Amino acid sequence: MSRRSPQITRIYDKLTATFGSANPTTEEIDCALVAMELIAPLCEDDIAQKSYQLFRVVMQTPVSSAYSPEKKWEASRLTMHGTYEWDKFLPWVEDPQDILTFLDHHFDLATRGGQNHDEPIQNALRALAYASGPVTIEALKRFDPTEPPFVRGICYVFQNDKPFQLRKAALFLLLLIGDRWFNTPHLIMEPDQMRSLCVDWASAVDGIEHTYDVQKATLAVLFGMVNSSHWRSHIITEKWKLLEYFTSVPDDSASQEVHRQSVTDGRDHERGKPGGYGSLVGDLVVEV
Repeated sequence: MSRRSPQITRIYDKLTATFGSANPTTEEIDCALVAMELIAPLCEDDIAQKSYQLFRVVMQTPVSSAYSPEKKWEASRLTMHGTYEWDKFLPWVEDPQDILTFLDHHFDLATRGGQNHDEPIQNALRALAYASGPVTIEALKRFDPTEPPFVRGICYVFQNDKPFQLRKAALFLLLLIGDRWFNTPHLIMEPDQMRSLCVDWASAVDGIEHTYDVQKATLAVLFGMVNSSHWRSHIITEKWKLLEYFTSVPDDSASQEVHRQSVTDGRDHERGKPGGYGSLVGDLVVEV
């Protein structure tokens, strides 16, 4: 435990009380934001976990004259930075709704407002793609990823000029939502947009080291495209060779239950161990 933990606890207790207050003053909110700007960049497990809990308070507290929408979103970005910016420790998502609301808002700012919000979008995608346990994955099934604003956002983050970590997180998120993207009776975007996304997805795959997890995620998404009459014709010709992963990725179905149990055990006592845990999809654990 960090020697600063008692001080950090007191700071976050004060921040939680401020943002959770029904009638905070403008001065209290402004001071809290300054404190968050100073503490959020510190890379510590304790800060990441407390930042996540504070993020939930920030998102649930109604806006007021002192707590304007602008200040609420600023506070949410700072807490998400403190929670999911670092690979060392990624707190498990307990409920995805607040993060999805955060993601939708910043997708809208980026795709309609022309603002650069790559970092907050990346943090939200990392949370959903790397730190979602079975409960959260089940909750995500009630979310509709085919809504036009969300579709525009996913297309945006796959663009070739986007940061590596942003595109990587999007690659694994697509694994979670792909069934509802590719298995739809109707088009969720225009054919030229589908073609562009396939090109950008292929570029993202090329830019990531093809570890076991990447191979499995890539193969799952590719199968989704292949099995879709809407998407099949837009697959980049040279990416059909990725089907070779079907034979190169071992069939470890017999060890799935053991693998699941090892992840669950690890989560109980050492969540966020470096290089250890992530989003459980079937038997897939995403290494970050």
